[in-house]
Amino acid sequence: MARWALVLALVGAWWAPAQLMEPPHCAAAVRCAAAGSSQSEYIYIVDGFTVYLEYTDSGYFKLKCTAGLRLDNSALPTFESQLRVNKVYFEDCPSPQSSYADVLERFNVVVLEKMTLTKIGNLTATHFAQLQHLHKLELLTAALAPGALSALSQLQYLLLDSVRTAPGELRRLPASLETLSLMRMGMDVTAADLAALPRLDYLVVRDPANVRVDASAAPRMLSLDLPAAVLARELSPSLRKLTVFGWGEAHPAPWLQCALESLDVRDALAEELPPGWLARCSALRSLRVDSAARLVRLEPGALRGAVELQELRVVSTALQYLPPGLLDDLPQLKLLDLSSNRLLELPGGLFARTNSLESLNLSSNQLTQGVLSSLSAVTSLVSLDLSNNNLKDSCGSKSDAVRGNIRDKFEVCWRLRD
Repeated sequence: MARWALVLALVGAWWAPAQLMEPPHCAAAVRCAAAGSSQSEYIYIVDGFTVYLEYTDSGYFKLKCTAGLRLDNSALPTFESQLRVNKVYFEDCPSPQSSYADVLERFNVVVLEKMTLTKIGNLTATHFAQLQHLHKLELLTAALAPGALSALSQLQYLLLDSVRTAPGELRRLPASLETLSLMRMGMDVTAADLAALPRLDYLVVRDPANVRVDASAAPRMLSLDLPAAVLARELSPSLRKLTVFGWGEAHPAPWLQCALESLDVRDALAEELPPGWLARCSALRSLRVDSAARLVRLEPGALRGAVELQELRVVSTALQYLPPGLLDDLPQLKLLDLSSNRLLELPGGLFARTNSLESLNLSSNQLTQGVLSSLSAVTSLVSLDLSNNNLKDSCGSKSDAVRGNIRDKFEVCWRLRD
């Protein structure tokens, strides 16, 4: 009986909820007072200013300041026991006179991984003293003094959003950076900037202005979200994954150098994709062209050279026709998505050499029953979506994808596996 009592006691202890840390207390009762709480949020009145504070043990610590309140205020509440968290957020709090490490020490908070600072004013190297262990930093609406972040020797991820910087500041960033996101910065990124960041693996540039990014010196992954992005004809030999929102070239020329494995182009202004466009992209495995409203023509040979391509998506374009032999040089193709175009028919022999094709999406086009004969040559399909075409319920209802349960009706359906 005692043995079972011990087991039940252990089980009960295992299911018991974790003890929550006591909320921060006001040491200076005359200047600081608790004013309410809800869930993980606590409200204090400090010297007449309202302070909004949130935290979860081991999770995050967040402080939101109201106008006039400063982080240097000695009356701010503190934790009696040390609070260790992965993330710290200071929102609408002007930068302190001392370092953020000193501010956290006064709160009795230890940040282990990431800090986010929003609407903070001017930042200097002093503010980041003793934070060399920090791995991730996000700065939103701020001004960065030259070399302000240089001491963050272990910083791996940095996001700058609407941050004013001195010219050449990218070259003063910590050489340890692996991911850099530049949002609404209005600054070009040059080869010299990228050369100063030898470990940079992923660069994200998102801006309403047409800034230039030197793709000939890009890291392994590059994402651009610009009104009309222009890419170098010779892509960096290290660039493996490229995502472009707002590709601005109406008549792109073939790339002279390309080691891409993944290319994702959206909101493109391209009117055609020329022959040999991907001739140097022999390692490309995934290609997506999406929301190219002006794209009316794929030239024969547009995909020639991409012999390793396994996934091809050309969706939401103005295409009505495809050139014969478009897929002839893609023996590894497994997924083809041509949905939401204006396709009227498919060229004869389109699938003559796609012996590995497993997934085909032709939905939301203007295809008629004649497409079924074109599909009869596809022997490897696992799934086929013909919904929202002009098939007149030939292969299920207009809103259904073709599946194996209708293979008794059409030869094309016989080869679909459940």
